[in-house]
Amino acid sequence: MKLGWKNRLRKVVLEMKNGSRPESLTVPALREIVNAPSFEELSKYAAQLISNGEIEIHYRVKSPDTKVTIAEFGHLYQIPTRVFDDSSDSYVTVNPVRDVEVIYSVGKA
Repeated sequence: MKLGWKNRLRKVVLEMKNGSRPESLTVPALREIVNAPSFEELSKYAAQLISNGEIEIHYRVKSPDTKVTIAEFGHLYQIPTRVFDDSSDSYVTVNPVRDVEVIYSVGKA
């Protein structure tokens, strides 16, 4: 039996909760896993899961130099203009388009 992408997303969320998948996934990775028709459709359905408390959304700031995660925030408005980058031992100016990625996460069941 073939599952629709929304059912696959619910299955992935359960797998994230039980530890058989990572607790957090980027939007592109999640879209690829569930084969959502578009980022827009995935975001719309994810918004329902967020409002139901099934998943959370976070914003991960990546170092423009080393590409490692340097900070994570629960809301876009919390992201400062400058963040200290431990990996390069300097403050970096955050470019929201280049340096911020959206991730969906769950708490362990």
